[in-house]
Amino acid sequence: MSAQGMEAPQALTVGRDIENAKAIIKPIVDDRRSSKRQKPIISKTFEDGHVAEAVVAMDLEDGEVKPMLLVGDGYGYQLASNFRGFTAASPKTYPYQPYVFDSRISYKIPKTAELFEEVLAEVRRFIDLDDEYRVLLAASIMLSYVQERFETVPYIYLLGDNESGKTHALLLVSYLAYRPLYGVSIPSADIFTYLGNDGFVPTIIEDEIQGIERDTDKSKIWKSGYKKGAKVPRIKIKANGEREMEHYNTFSLKFAAGEKLIKVKGLTERFIVIQMIEGLPEKDYYDEQDFRRFTKLRNKLLLWRINKLTDPRFAQLELPWLRGRMRELYLPLLAVLKETRYYSIFERFVRRMIEDRVEAKRNSFEGFLTRIVAMVLKEKIKEGKSDLKIEFLDIWKEIKKELNAEESLSKPNRLETDVFGTLTKQKVGRRLREVLGSKVKRERDGDKVKVYHIFKAMKLLKAIRKYHVTDVTDVTDFLRDMAKKEAEENAIKTEEKTVSEAEEKPIHPRKTVTSVTSVTAPAPLGPTGLLVRLRRLLQENGRDMGLYAVCDEIREWDLPSELKADDLPHQALILKRLIQISGYWRRKFDFGVTGKVLKIAK
Repeated sequence: MSAQGMEAPQALTVGRDIENAKAIIKPIVDDRRSSKRQKPIISKTFEDGHVAEAVVAMDLEDGEVKPMLLVGDGYGYQLASNFRGFTAASPKTYPYQPYVFDSRISYKIPKTAELFEEVLAEVRRFIDLDDEYRVLLAASIMLSYVQERFETVPYIYLLGDNESGKTHALLLVSYLAYRPLYGVSIPSADIFTYLGNDGFVPTIIEDEIQGIERDTDKSKIWKSGYKKGAKVPRIKIKANGEREMEHYNTFSLKFAAGEKLIKVKGLTERFIVIQMIEGLPEKDYYDEQDFRRFTKLRNKLLLWRINKLTDPRFAQLELPWLRGRMRELYLPLLAVLKETRYYSIFERFVRRMIEDRVEAKRNSFEGFLTRIVAMVLKEKIKEGKSDLKIEFLDIWKEIKKELNAEESLSKPNRLETDVFGTLTKQKVGRRLREVLGSKVKRERDGDKVKVYHIFKAMKLLKAIRKYHVTDVTDVTDFLRDMAKKEAEENAIKTEEKTVSEAEEKPIHPRKTVTSVTSVTAPAPLGPTGLLVRLRRLLQENGRDMGLYAVCDEIREWDLPSELKADDLPHQALILKRLIQISGYWRRKFDFGVTGKVLKIAK
């Protein structure tokens, strides 16, 4: 067999002579006697830089076609029946076509630029899109082979109506991507099982994903799985009826297709959305000639993976202009394209996406609300007031002024707006707490009760930056000074608390204090401690706090990693599960907590 990047069958390895190859292979062959002790693997990276991948090839010892390990070290490749106590897993154990190699061929290390041109040529042949999106898809396919090199990966979402070509595009991805699990509305249990394989990160490709909003377990997989090392808890019921919490891997590059945008908070912003419209691709079906070409291309991609997984120069990009969520989405794709002629084209595309995202954030309801609070605060500063306590009616009046809207006489607590639809005082107050972290305080003024929102300077500053609120320089300067004072006051309180606790601790009469050797930090709250403190919080503030406001407060507490989430939806899921399985909460369930907040447990 001959192909680009392959030589005639002359040697078993590249970068080693025959004697060295024999010296490496001989002990591996001898180990066959102890095959019972060998562990089957699909992929494994060793500490010394070797990478082993399960493939199918002909064994030169007995002439049989069987599972073998393709082993590389960055200089060349070898095929072996076993390697350091590991053997190749059978193709029957994985849901995709095996990688098929020829033991008689000496394989070269593929060049990134040439390999990308081949992948892009296939995408252009079968998918009718603007070329920058075809470059994105081709880069995503190559990214699936080197996911382990990045801390985060994006999700690719093909959005379109029937016959828009999204399923046809997903099929191409499934033929070329690294060890994919492809299916329609894949059950969450299947995804958990597939991602549970140790030693490698596969690719998830799911068609018709709409409806994920109703599948809590699948939502958890997708919401957390963009970050390396991500795990989600699941409750397992033992044979004796006891409940046990287990944690499952969720990290992987994921592709999805659907007819509607997914409306899951914390997930939507993880997608790079590609709008699919019915077009005229060069070819709209796949045949045997295509599959033979795909087989050779997949082999080259696997060889490229083995080389890049341990290449210290790969994925090293200094991009100070790329920050935050956009960095998490696009840095891996830019790293893949760095050695190609498409890097500058794609960089311009990313910069345009950043500008669009900034504009979308600024025009969102949360951005509007942040700007309203900043404007009200600006007027307070002009009046000489120096606190962050704002009456809710002042915010409501500023909203009416900005949107040129008035309440109706029959419904005095709501506004009908062209931009944001129906706004109620309840909704605005809830978003002030959830987005800007305000605390509600009620004060009696004669016969009336006034509602105030008290803000933290640092949280307001972060919101102003996040939603790109402009023309509030006076406010940001004021908030920086306030944040500095808050930090100093918190430091003093912490120091006073530490001293008072040390003074209260009794000294044994037979011992004298000679020196202070260490100060032990308080242990993080466990599940029961979290629920005890939660109950106290709800007793004090339950009437004014929604679920996300509760979760936002909880994330500020000292919690172990398994009880703390990176986002509010995931934190809410952890909290719900704890309440459902907690014996403490069942004992205290009907004591002192408002009915509104009890909905957390449902």
